[in-house]
Amino acid sequence: MHTYSDRRCALLVTYRPRHWILHRPAWSVATRGIDDMAEGSSGKWNVPQLEFKEIVGTNVRFLYVFGNIIPEFRTKGQTVWYLVYAVTFVGSIYVSMLTSEVINMVVVMGDLEKMTEASFLALTHMIQVGKLYYIYKYRNRLGSLIKSIDRYEFRPRSIYQYNTLKEYIRDSKRITNTFLSACVVTCAFWSLYPFTVEEELRLPLAGWYPFDTSKSPAFEITFVYQAVASTINGLSNICLDTLMSGLIMVVCAQFNILNDSLKNLREYSKDELDVNARFRKEMSVELQNKMDEKLWECVVHHRYILEYAFQFASEVTFLFTYSILGQFIVSVIIICITLFEITLLPWGSLKFFSLILYQLCMLLEIFLLCYYGNKVIVESMELTKCAYHDDWIDCSTKFKRNLLFFMTRSQVPLKLTAGGFFTLSLDTFVKASLHIGTSYGSHLTCLPFQILKSSYSYFAVLNRVHSKKI
Repeated sequence: MHTYSDRRCALLVTYRPRHWILHRPAWSVATRGIDDMAEGSSGKWNVPQLEFKEIVGTNVRFLYVFGNIIPEFRTKGQTVWYLVYAVTFVGSIYVSMLTSEVINMVVVMGDLEKMTEASFLALTHMIQVGKLYYIYKYRNRLGSLIKSIDRYEFRPRSIYQYNTLKEYIRDSKRITNTFLSACVVTCAFWSLYPFTVEEELRLPLAGWYPFDTSKSPAFEITFVYQAVASTINGLSNICLDTLMSGLIMVVCAQFNILNDSLKNLREYSKDELDVNARFRKEMSVELQNKMDEKLWECVVHHRYILEYAFQFASEVTFLFTYSILGQFIVSVIIICITLFEITLLPWGSLKFFSLILYQLCMLLEIFLLCYYGNKVIVESMELTKCAYHDDWIDCSTKFKRNLLFFMTRSQVPLKLTAGGFFTLSLDTFVKASLHIGTSYGSHLTCLPFQILKSSYSYFAVLNRVHSKKI
């Protein structure tokens, strides 16, 4: 059986920079497994236990309800019943609504106003069905990624770090709940809008059905179906998108607490020694050994952050590469179409405000991925500075050399990409460039487009064509 000390030696081989060797500290760690070491997280450092995977807990629970992710059941019978429920739910809500919208787009082909009315939701639902397909196909890999959030190396080492992770969990829940609320309000506006116009009562959304929806009770049934299905579609889509941003927030949070561990390496080492050690300014053998141990923990923590990030990038490649690429491209079209739709509506109407809200949600979904991707870059760039700011002047030569090796390794910032196509950063949000990676890590930039500028340009062309027809 491999001990914790043995695992650290194995990790050293993959972590070392090119021809440098990071010297193993002289101190020895008790040969306990990682599960045993976890007990020290609450006793030795007096830090409460924390389920950090709760950062995506709201998303996962909603996706269970919507039949998008299969929970782990104790019996096969429960699994079979859930699969029947999921297939029925997905078929009646997602597939049926998308089929209705696509056929309607074909039927109204040539009518500019009806095409724009029919296409903005249809395009969103196309991308959503693609996400659901990959979620189901690689559900085991996604489950493994979510479980790895609670690994031992990611646990907080101090009360400050515990509170930092709790704040990230609260932020993730606030973001998800805000988007879910905005979705419900938007869909409610769509459903109420037909009652606010003087025209004959009609369905809230465009769609094709193999029966006459103008007669009762077909009209009432279809009306309720569209109201419920559009809300569920929206909630499910938001849960998928904020799940992505939540997983990126895990990387941000871990870099944040690693930076704290590096800046306060000496103080945390003193805290674990006797009470009198906290007030001593001079370096002792005991304190030096403890600092060596703490530095090594930072090295291992950094190694596992990179491992999680690479695993995350790999899973994104399988799960969301084409979905995110499609999201960026379709967002340009949807923003253009909704801008055009807004110009056709009376200012201040319910549908006017609902499209404004829908527009904001589309932009913010992309912004979230780019914002937290950019935060990963910023936090990873802070590692070298935080390591330098530690109180290392009177430490041993070996400690300084190991610290220097770590600082050299951490100078390269971590960048998350959507399967090699986009770097998730604020620069991408303003100007998205398509990157095609090569085996040597370089990239070729092609198909440059600016999401917001491109959307407005297409809207201007669409509006001009419509004005000429009038």
